Amino acid sequence: IYDEADCIRQIANSVSGALKNISAYEKVYQVSIHDELTGLYNRSYCSEFMKNLDIKEHPTGMIYLDMDNFKLYNDLYGEETGDRILKWSASQVQNLCSDKMSVFRVGSNEFLIIAEENRKEILLSFARLIQNTILEQKEDKPKVIQPITFSIGIAWDKNMAESAGKLFRQARPSMQKEMVKTVSRFTRKVLRDRNRAGRKVMSR
Repeated sequence: IYDEADCIRQIANSVSGALKNISAYEKVYQVSIHDELTGLYNRSYCSEFMKNLDIKEHPTGMIYLDMDNFKLYNDLYGEETGDRILKWSASQVQNLCSDKMSVFRVGSNEFLIIAEENRKEILLSFARLIQNTILEQKEDKPKVIQPITFSIGIAWDKNMAESAGKLFRQARPSMQKEMVKTVSRFTRKVLRDRNRAGRKVMSR
């Protein structure tokens, strides 16, 4: 009986050790695929994610966010404020995304959303929602005079590219002047409306 009990304890200890190793590995892995500053998935994991993504079989849309004038924030307010702006903006984007969307930091001031959605109007509407939220949200927002805005590109059709990597390149704002103009017009309208509202308040 003693030998059997001792054997059970040894097995239990081995299983416990194995589970701890698995847990430790998972923690290390999670750290390796996330961006330290923003908590979003990092560029390295984005590449891995896209290699395993078959856009011909699964509806896929991408929204590329390139923060405007980011160097200006660093120059005027310092890199610490620049980091706070990035972290805050990433948090706003992440909070808006559903569980069918994955968000990555793919550059110093660039984010990418990969969605299980390939309808242009849905993606464009969501891009506008992001821009409006970034402009209007006040809670915990870094104190800067300039409005925080993004140049936004969208790619949505499997016929636009034969792989996720090529769809990613199509989504870059520099590749989509007309789409960027569409979102920018919306951004300018929001800013104009906000300025008008501010002037009305001041004139009372």
